Parts: sequence; structure tokens; C-alpha cells
Amino acid sequence: MIPSFTNPDEQQSAVLIRMAGLIARERLGELTDAEREELNAWLVNDEHRVWKDRLTPEHISRLLETYQSYEMEAEASLVAFHDKHFRTAAVVPIQRRRRMIWWAAAAVAVPLVIAGVWLSGRNKMLPVLAKNDTAAIQPGRNTATLTLGNGSHITLDTGMAGQVVQKGSVLARYEGGKVAYDARNSADKAIEYNTLATARGGQYQLVLPDGTKVWLNAASSIRYPTAFNGKERKVQLTGEGYFEVMDRKDQPFVVGVDGMNVKVLGTEFDVMAYPEEGSKKTTLVQGAVKVENGNEERVLKPDEQSVVTKDGGLTVATGVDIEPVIAWKLGFFQFKHTDLKTIMRQIERWYDVDVVYRREDLSGEYGGRISRKLNLSELISLLEGNGVGHFKMDGRKLIVLP
Repeated sequence: MIPSFTNPDEQQSAVLIRMAGLIARERLGELTDAEREELNAWLVNDEHRVWKDRLTPEHISRLLETYQSYEMEAEASLVAFHDKHFRTAAVVPIQRRRRMIWWAAAAVAVPLVIAGVWLSGRNKMLPVLAKNDTAAIQPGRNTATLTLGNGSHITLDTGMAGQVVQKGSVLARYEGGKVAYDARNSADKAIEYNTLATARGGQYQLVLPDGTKVWLNAASSIRYPTAFNGKERKVQLTGEGYFEVMDRKDQPFVVGVDGMNVKVLGTEFDVMAYPEEGSKKTTLVQGAVKVENGNEERVLKPDEQSVVTKDGGLTVATGVDIEPVIAWKLGFFQFKHTDLKTIMRQIERWYDVDVVYRREDLSGEYGGRISRKLNLSELISLLEGNGVGHFKMDGRKLIVLP
């Protein structure tokens, strides 16, 4: 409930927090009929136009300082909204950032800032891009195709939740955007190889027979055995995957990527090897891995990244910022000194669109983060609103304008 204040300004500020919380609940699809009536009644009142202009980061910080002792329902709704949609912030040219606020640096203020964005944009959300039907282009989702050893295909999506497929000793369960294997009594069974593949606009999680967890990004695939009975546990990856490897010191885990091998015992790391990116990158989060490419090999420590270039060169960068590398796994895009073409390639894969350039000057670097749960119109509106560029849609072509 909203606390009672004697100061009119405090009352008005409390109403702002309450309305921001209702808008967050609306975005979460959790509004009751009574709350919807309350929100609509406030929105039709011209007064709200004055107060929504006050939802600046500075004002929100003051609100938090004033009301942080109150356990308001609105704050709980905003935290839930943040957890679902992750941090959403502007992506701006590096040279324009000045004292740009990184929402992660003030995590308490993030939910209110996000709700304030929806609040101030509610009645004028993306009017230009909506005409080009980008609102109909939704973000990627949990979907993939599983190809079994006998060549049969299974489409995995939310409709597969709870279903179980058993072939011989191999048991697979599909649930919550992942497929999990349980190879029971498989030591004497013939091993088959399955392939899990995501198209553009899809992602999926896999639990291998040894308990290793794999997150597969869009336009990626992994080929793996239905049981690990040999001297090593080897899988083949294309695209990008994040691995949490189950520790087995007597049976190393190996990720093969187009001539490169990443060998581990128990660790967490990301491998990015899209052909269009021009290099293969292995980034270590914790543990240790050995990267082998031809006659070269390097052992990585946490926060180090190996880069294998098209010509076969292998280098290692230290002190790597891990957040932008694994942001896709956590549900958002994160850029740091990133050029426009790299940003657009990520958008192509996640929204299943083709980017066409009519702009000659593609120089400049950008930084920030955006939720991967936004539809394309919302994402493009953020880019345009922060001076990244101008865009228009033609079917599923995203055109970068001069």
C-alpha cells in the first residue's frame, strides 16, 4: 500500500511510484481488473503528463532515498519486472557518453528507471517504426531442432514441456527451454550422436549425459554422443555456446570448433565461432582451459580470452571484461567499444532479419546494454533515440539509412 504523507509533493511522488509499479505489472501481464482500472484512470488524467516528466534518474534517486524504508507493493512489482526483462539501457556512441549512467552501478535504481522509460513512452511508443510492422517482429525464443542418430528430427519448443523420449538406454526430457539426458546403463550400449541446432531467432539449453550444462545461442549447433564412455568427452560446436562442465579429472571435456579444440576438466567458459565474425573466441569465466589450434596451444586463466584468426594465428588477451561476452546467456545485449556492424550481426541472429546498409560511414564505437526480450521496434527505437543511426524495415530486411 502507498504510505500516507503530509507533504503534497511526497504524496505526488508516492503516486508516481505506485503508477510505475502498475505499469511494470502490466508489462508482466499480472494486472488485476481493479489495478487496470486504477492505472487507466490515472493515464486519462492530464496531470500525469506533468509528473511523468519528473521520472529522471536524478529524481528517482531522490525518491529511493526518501522512501527506501517503505516495503511498497510497487517496489516489489518493479523488482519482478527487472528480473524478467533484465537491465535495459541506452546504447550510445562512446564519444557522447560523458557521464552516462550504467544502470548496473546503481542496481537499486534500475527497476524504477526502466519503469520510468515505459511510463514516459507509453502513449507515444514507437509511432514511426510501428507503421513499418517491426512491432510484429518478436525477439528470439527457446526453440531448437534435435536430430537423432537415426536421422529423425524433433522440433523443441514450449509445447514439448515435460515430454520424455527414450531410445534404448538413453532418456531425454524436454522442459523449460532445455533438453536433459540421463544415460542409464549405457556402458555396454552402442553410442549414437545427436545434434541440437538453433536457427536465427532461437536459443536452447542442453544437459549432457555427464551433467555438463550447455547454453546454445542463436544460429548455433552442438553434436554430442548419447553417452561418454571413452577417454575424453568430446562435442562439436558451431556458432556460440556457454559451457558449465561437470568435473571429471580422469575424462577431460573437449569442445571441437572447426579445427580448434578447447580442453577442460571442470570450468565455465564461452566459445564464439560464428563464421561471419571472422575469428573464434574462447573466454574463460572460471577454472582453466587449454586452447589448441594447429601446432599452437595456450592455457587460459579466468578473465582471459583466446582469439583464433582466419589465418590461424592464436593470441590471448588478459583482463577481459566478461559481462559483454556472456550477456546473451543472461538475456541481454551488452556492447563495449563495439562497432555498428558487430551490433547489427547480433540483431540479425536474434531477430532473424537481414541487415542492408545504405549508409557509407560505419565508423564509431558504441556502449550500453539492451534487453533481448524487447521486440524489434522497441530495440530500434532505443538505437535511434540515442543517435546510433536511422533505420527502416522492408519485410524482414532492416535497412541502415544514411
